[in-house]
Amino acid sequence: MPTPDTTTNVGAALAAARPLSDVFNLATDTTEILAVSHPHDVAVDRYVLEGYQVAPSRGRGTIDTWTRDGFVTAYLQRSGPTTSEAIYVRRFAPQLVAVLNDDSPTGPGWRDWRITLTLEPTTAWQHWLNHQGLNALPTFASIIEDGMDEIVTPSAATVLEIAQTVHVSGTVKVKNASRLADGQTQYVYEEEVEQRAGVAGTLTIPDELVLSVPVFQGTDPVTVRARIKTRRQGGTLTIGYTLVRPDDVIRDVIATQIVAGLDVDLAVPIIDGNAGSPTTPLT
Repeated sequence: MPTPDTTTNVGAALAAARPLSDVFNLATDTTEILAVSHPHDVAVDRYVLEGYQVAPSRGRGTIDTWTRDGFVTAYLQRSGPTTSEAIYVRRFAPQLVAVLNDDSPTGPGWRDWRITLTLEPTTAWQHWLNHQGLNALPTFASIIEDGMDEIVTPSAATVLEIAQTVHVSGTVKVKNASRLADGQTQYVYEEEVEQRAGVAGTLTIPDELVLSVPVFQGTDPVTVRARIKTRRQGGTLTIGYTLVRPDDVIRDVIATQIVAGLDVDLAVPIIDGNAGSPTTPLT
């Protein structure tokens, strides 16, 4: 009978418990062994001993982070001379995935030790992104009021005054509209209020808002343009806005505030694409 491997305490204990077994190492660190029973009942048992060790034999698992700083810190704590790293960028997700045991020119890796950066949108960005479209004047006024901190041009107070020019309690009939030389649209309206004669007035609406909005948590504000849109149906006026190319805004923030400099700061290749799945052992 071959002599069982008893180079570790665990191996010795197992050999003592299975006197009719031959014990073979499957790994040089003795974290996995194979026990073959004989002579009558031929059976093969596989034992994973890593759980009895002080520390795991190799890194694995996923760390989730929410900001660039957190991502960099988690990466630097785990990166080292024995790791083979790459960072995959999904600009439309948006998400970054660092694989610490990736494939390398010297051979494949298990690809199951990862750090993810899932970018969380700010409340301000969600507000302006989610309230696009036409609305009644009172609703538009409420949207502007809730987002006043991000309005740069024209001033937030000016825009709010525009939206609140027509009293909520009245019924507005738009008489005519004209385009001004500066691109704004001027509406002439008449407000019918209960128990008093109609009150005439003008409402001048800008063609665009300029916003300063932080898109993701931990990022700096960026300039975002919002085109004002109006619709006149009979005597009824609705007003709203549409953000100018919000997907481009997101991609630009990822490129300039998240990805930029990572290849230098972390000395790691940056790959545009999906990290894919961990390597599956052959069975």
